[in-house]
Amino acid sequence: MKVHILDKENLKDCVLISGFQGIGFTGYIVVKHVLDILDARRIGYIENPEMVPVVTVQNDRLSLPTEIYRYKNFVIVVNEAFSTTVEMNETMNLLSNWAKANKFKEGIFVGGLNKRFQTDANVKLKGIATSKAIQRLKDLNIPILDPGLQVVGPLASLLAYCEINDFPAIALLPYAEERPDPEAAAIAVEIIEKAYKIDLSVEKLLEEAENLEQQIEELIKMRIDQQQESDSRMYI
Repeated sequence: MKVHILDKENLKDCVLISGFQGIGFTGYIVVKHVLDILDARRIGYIENPEMVPVVTVQNDRLSLPTEIYRYKNFVIVVNEAFSTTVEMNETMNLLSNWAKANKFKEGIFVGGLNKRFQTDANVKLKGIATSKAIQRLKDLNIPILDPGLQVVGPLASLLAYCEINDFPAIALLPYAEERPDPEAAAIAVEIIEKAYKIDLSVEKLLEEAENLEQQIEELIKMRIDQQQESDSRMYI
């Protein structure tokens, strides 16, 4: 497993942005929206012998399961899916090591919190940070995740490896519905806008909320159908 960068890139002081298909698909929606708005260019990908055997087409080009994009000092990593927990952990370890080795400034990642844990309607999100980024979380006035609540999946793995590798990173966790939730994603986008003083067109994200929900529901159905077809072929 390795990171492939297509051309020489000076990544010092860049900000690493990523998100995952957890509660509300919140992080995934944020990453896709940021890529669309910033018109970021692809600079590389992660090669993984255990990667999901699925590719798509984006902008008339083959799109791989884990790709790396750049816009100015923002480096955005898009993760479509992981085949196993081992693959997920190895990818997150590789990513955190790569960011540290290339002297990135910090990481900002997005997940989702199940809305049933929301006790105050005025508190739209919580956050969690590595030891080196706790102050960053406080500076953004983001309340820290309640004790006892757990972050799971690739976001948890990435944060854990960032902590181990002494890399500053925060995670934004908007309260989200269990369905695809663009409104929750918009909350995280607003924080990123505030943190880096960059226009990410939250209005456009909200305007396209219904279409986004439909697209992701179709994506989920397609993956379920593909898995069922793959399972059935095992017995032919």
